[in-house]
Amino acid sequence: QKNNLMFSLVRSRFHLTHKGVRRSSTQSFDAICKTFQNRLPAFPVDPTRLTVERGPRKFYDGLIEGIKKAETRVTLSSLYLGTEPLCIELRDVLLSSLQQKPELQVTILIDALRGGRRAKDGTPASSVELLAPLVQQFGDRAKVFLYHTPDLSGFLKKALPPRVNEVIGVQHIKAYIFDDDIIMSGANLQDQYFTDRQDRYLHARVCPDLVSYYSNLVGVISELSFHLNSNGDVVFPEGLPRPDVQPDLWKSQARSKLLTFLENEKAATLTSTEQVPSSTWIFPTVQAGPLGIMQDSDITKHILDVYPNGALPDMTLTSPYFNLTSEYQKSLLDTHTKISESSSHEKDIPGTKIIVAAPSASGFYGSKGLSYWIPALYSKSLQNFVSRVTALFANKKTNITFLEYDRKHWTFHAKGLWLFGKSEDVMLTLIGSPNLSNRSVYKDLESQFLLVTRDPALIHQFQKEREEIMSDGKTPNASSWTEKDRQLPFHVSTLYNLIGKKIHVILIK
Repeated sequence: QKNNLMFSLVRSRFHLTHKGVRRSSTQSFDAICKTFQNRLPAFPVDPTRLTVERGPRKFYDGLIEGIKKAETRVTLSSLYLGTEPLCIELRDVLLSSLQQKPELQVTILIDALRGGRRAKDGTPASSVELLAPLVQQFGDRAKVFLYHTPDLSGFLKKALPPRVNEVIGVQHIKAYIFDDDIIMSGANLQDQYFTDRQDRYLHARVCPDLVSYYSNLVGVISELSFHLNSNGDVVFPEGLPRPDVQPDLWKSQARSKLLTFLENEKAATLTSTEQVPSSTWIFPTVQAGPLGIMQDSDITKHILDVYPNGALPDMTLTSPYFNLTSEYQKSLLDTHTKISESSSHEKDIPGTKIIVAAPSASGFYGSKGLSYWIPALYSKSLQNFVSRVTALFANKKTNITFLEYDRKHWTFHAKGLWLFGKSEDVMLTLIGSPNLSNRSVYKDLESQFLLVTRDPALIHQFQKEREEIMSDGKTPNASSWTEKDRQLPFHVSTLYNLIGKKIHVILIK
C-alpha cells in the first residue's frame, strides 16, 4: 500500500510561460514535467546554477574545491574510497577542513563489502583504514557509515570470499555534497575516476532544497548501516536488527523507513512547488531492489515506453556494462516497432543510439581470475542484442545504432540517457549511478537525477557532453565479433549459454 501511495497520481496544477518558445514545445514540456511531478519529489532549479562537468580531472577538482569551501557540511556517498595517492590527498583535505572549521560536519556513506575489502599491498589497505583517522580525530563531527546488503547472510556470507561477495549487492549511490552544492555522478572515489575513466558529472550549485533531500536520504540509509568507531572497528548500532544476521526483519524496518521518507518528500514538494514556474526541474529517483522499492526502474521503463515515440524522439542510451534488463529491452524494441509501423518515410524514424564500452575500455580489461572474461561476456551480450535487432527489423524500417567507446588508455563508465525534442528545445536526461542492468534493478542501492529542461544553454551543455562521448565511439561490425579479446573459452561460453540470461535470478535467490 505504501509503495502504491508513493506512485499514486495526484493532480497538480502546473502552468509555465516562456517568451520565445513555441506553444507546442511548451505544452510538451508541461506535460512531461506534470507526469513526473505526480510520481516523484520535484525540485525547480535555476539552470544557470547547473554545470555539466567534462572529464575526470574536473570532477576531482570539483570535489577538492567543494571540501575546501564547505563551512557546515560535506556528505560523500560512494561505493568506496580508493587508497591511491589522489584519494589520500582527498582524505587529507577533509582532515584539514575539519581542523580549520569547527562548525563543519562530515558524513561518508560507502558499501561495507567494497569499503572493507583489503588490497593485497599498500598502506592504507582499505577504505576503512583510510577513513579511520577522520573518526579518531574528529569523532563528534566526522561519521563513516557502511551499508551492508541484506541479501548476504548466513552460510552464503561465510562461503563467498571478498570481491566475489559484492555480486550479491552493494551501496552504489554516488552523490557528493558541499553545503548547498551537489555533484551527481556515476563515478566512484578512486584515482582512475579522477584521471582516465570517462563518466558523467552534473554539478548543481546553491540548490538547498535538492541538496537537503539527498543529505536526508543519506541520513536514512546511514541509520540502517554499520558505522566506523574511534577504535577503527566497524560496528552496528545496538538494539537494531543486523542486515547480515536478521535480514528479513532488517528489510521490513528498512523498507518502512525508506518508503516513509520518499512519501513525505513527495508530498512536501507537491505542495511547495504547485504553480511554481521554472524552465528546469530535477526529479530524484531511488532504487532499492532488495526492499522492493523500484522507483527508478519504473520511471526508466516509462521513459522508454513513451518518449522516443513522442515528444523526445532523439534518444541516446549509455552503459559501461551492456546487460539491459529484459523489461528495458522489451520497452525499447516495442517502442521502435510502433515507430517503424507508423512511419511512412525512413527520414521520419527517430534515432536511438546505444553507447557501450569496447572490451579494451572496460574497467575489467586485463584483470585476473574469472573477471578477465567479463569484457568478452559483455561483448557477447551486445552481439546477441545487435542480432536480435537485426532479425526483428529485417523487413522493417528502424534507426537503432550502436557505438563502442574506444579511447586509447581510457576506460568507460558513463551511464544514463539523453532524450531531445525534434527542435531540440526540450530535453530529458537521467544521470547518476544505475547501469540499466539487472543488478542495478534488483540488487544494488541506486539513485539518479531525472532532469527535464527547456533552457537553451543547459540543453547545449548536454548536447556537447553527448557529442564528446560519441566522438570516441566506433560502430561494431561483423568482423568485430571475431576479435581476439572478444573470444570466450569453451567452459565460459558454455556456462554463459546455459545460465547467462538467468544468472541475475540465481544470484538474487
